[in-house]
Amino acid sequence: MIVATYEKMKSYLSSLSIKGSKKDLFEDYRQIAQDEIEQKILGEDLVALLEADIIEPDSHVKLRVKVERIISVSAFLKSMASIDLVLTDLGFAVENSTGMAPASRHRVDALKSSLQQQLDGHIDDLIHFLIKSTIYDDWKGTIQFDDITSGLVATYREFKQFAPMTQSVKEIYPKNYSEFSLLYPNFNKALLLKVAPLISEDYCSELIEKYRDSDFSNLEEKT
Repeated sequence: MIVATYEKMKSYLSSLSIKGSKKDLFEDYRQIAQDEIEQKILGEDLVALLEADIIEPDSHVKLRVKVERIISVSAFLKSMASIDLVLTDLGFAVENSTGMAPASRHRVDALKSSLQQQLDGHIDDLIHFLIKSTIYDDWKGTIQFDDITSGLVATYREFKQFAPMTQSVKEIYPKNYSEFSLLYPNFNKALLLKVAPLISEDYCSELIEKYRDSDFSNLEEKT
């Protein structure tokens, strides 16, 4: 497991304070979060790389921190429905004590919203890092890379930039990266069915390759 301990998870979550055996409940959620990011973004080889004992521990530190951060925040979000949150002077806590007042639903919802925004940003940063990186070129041969880059819109941040939410699309607009990622096949279809007839299928294929190689010209990127 990439985030093997509660202590490592807590290092990425300033609002997390748990005492006693309850910290063990996060282990399964960390594994679920890891499996999810493996399936959607990293692929098996990068996960195996981060799980392995590395001779030079600092050689993948940037990637490791980005992935650990995502797994930690995602695991906490996934666990919130099944743990009792209370609000203390130091922040949110899970603790068996009648002396603590339960956190209000408003505060809990605000925490969830804040964590989700952080998670979406962390995932965007990871995808951007991997696409731009020359160290992890093997990742660019994975199914995950093909899916993410097949429609020229790889991150939730890019999507919001090019397709701002309006009242007319509010109900169907993706609320987070997880919902946005379901649109990857649609982006590719739109590129081939809507754009290709205007600029040619060959040029669309060329643009995809340039995007994947981070080789867009300034004009192509603006267009």
